[in-house]
Amino acid sequence: MARTEKFIEGRVSLQTFRSDIDYYALQAMTKYGVLGVKVWIEK
Repeated sequence: MARTEKFIEGRVSLQTFRSDIDYYALQAMTKYGVLGVKVWIEK
């Protein structure tokens, strides 16, 4: 069974090409399954 949780603070337009956005994604293996984290930071 998959579960998704989101924490969002503020708004970032991912459609704007002129925005300076850093993106990072990481997956961690745990004994219960895979944990994935995605982070977008607008400078």
